[in-house]
Amino acid sequence: MIDPIPAASLPDELSLGRIFRRFYQILTLMFCLFLVVRTTFVEPHGVLTGSMAPAIFGDRRQCPCPRCESPIVVGAPQPGQFNPQAAAYCPNCGLTRINTVPLSDEIFGDRLLVDRMVFRLRPPRRWEIAVFHPPDDSKIPYVKRVVGLPGEAIRIHDGDAYANGELLRKSPDAIREMKVPVFDMDHPPKPMGWACRWEAGSKSSHPVEGMVVENRLFLDASVTVDAVLGLNYRHRNVDTGLDELIRDDLAYNGSRGVPKPVHDFLVECEVEVIGGTGGFSLRLGDGSESVRLDLAIGPENAAPAASTLSRDGHSANVNYPTMRLNPGRRYRVELAFVDRRAFALIDGVEAGPALDVFVAKLIEGKLPADRPGTDRPLQLEARGVSVVVHHLKLSRDVQYRSEGENGVASPWQLGANEYFLLGDNSASSEDSRYWKKPGVPEGDFIGKPFLVHQPLRIGRLVLNGNEHRFQTVDWDRFRFLR
Repeated sequence: MIDPIPAASLPDELSLGRIFRRFYQILTLMFCLFLVVRTTFVEPHGVLTGSMAPAIFGDRRQCPCPRCESPIVVGAPQPGQFNPQAAAYCPNCGLTRINTVPLSDEIFGDRLLVDRMVFRLRPPRRWEIAVFHPPDDSKIPYVKRVVGLPGEAIRIHDGDAYANGELLRKSPDAIREMKVPVFDMDHPPKPMGWACRWEAGSKSSHPVEGMVVENRLFLDASVTVDAVLGLNYRHRNVDTGLDELIRDDLAYNGSRGVPKPVHDFLVECEVEVIGGTGGFSLRLGDGSESVRLDLAIGPENAAPAASTLSRDGHSANVNYPTMRLNPGRRYRVELAFVDRRAFALIDGVEAGPALDVFVAKLIEGKLPADRPGTDRPLQLEARGVSVVVHHLKLSRDVQYRSEGENGVASPWQLGANEYFLLGDNSASSEDSRYWKKPGVPEGDFIGKPFLVHQPLRIGRLVLNGNEHRFQTVDWDRFRFLR
């Protein structure tokens, strides 16, 4: 009888064969698991067009502005149209005729991960992004935002969306996801800076140049308790010196139609409290109404007694009794006046209840008057305190255009299982306003994007004096969607 060969004495090629077989088994199992996940739970989706810009980008060129270094993003040109990438403009400082072609290579559109299961477990919700089969039977899925729900009558008026005559209002998270940059204090145009975009408030005697220094605002009203110092933002053209209404033009589009005045704004900044006792205020206006956030600063027993959010010219206000800023600290402050609703956040937490500005029910034949545009939507004021404002950014909300055939001249009635979808880039979006079948059945939804997992940018590498460009992941835009 021959004894078996001990395992330790097996030839090396047999041991290696077992290792390779095990490796291939694991690889095959992982591939099968990927196919199950890919076809059942999660699906990648590439975005080609800019109908959801700036929340989601399609194919584009992207480069910093030569004057203020703010990012400029311009979509790929449409067939048969003038190439906007050869004569782009900066939405921050207003510099025009920027040729982005030599400054940036073409960048592929964002890549999304789509949850295929979520709409099998629950129906789509208002303001969330969805991937679906379009009503024109195109094989390429569309990406839009859900606005109208089953059974509702949808109407676009004065930039806002209405359902059954009621104004549709967004949550703070939805506003943050949909905001469009207007002005960024951190990117001043060189060499003139931002002094031209600010003017002293009516009660201020200090020169603007002393309060606007590089990318910060200095308001020192701590000399006396009654001292008041203010700054008003004006949307002034840096080159012509003329004030201009803030409009819904988007650099991504190049030139698409006539820009429309916008009304809904969000301001974000960091407020560093140096000292004093009194208050600091931010006011936002939509061209017709304005709201004011008054933040109390100082000891609890000092006036003012509490922070408030109020509507100018009316007695209606919301009190924030526990909100008080202390000297020696820096706070992140956000104030939004969007969809006729105002709310404030301090360090990312809502200060208290929102304040609704009264809007009459939308009734045919009695439509609310269109609001005029504004070139001065923001005012700041310090009373008895010294503060420094850092990283101030002014953004606008999506302004839905009353263009197309459906839900514009009259409400569009959705069926029991239909949804009304719109693109954030309203001036360049084929959506429910234009489709022959505006209502998208729930069965045509593919899923909900939850992650921008492969946003790209142009990387640069210099070797032997030669610049080499390549596409790499833009980690600043790698993010989860609401």
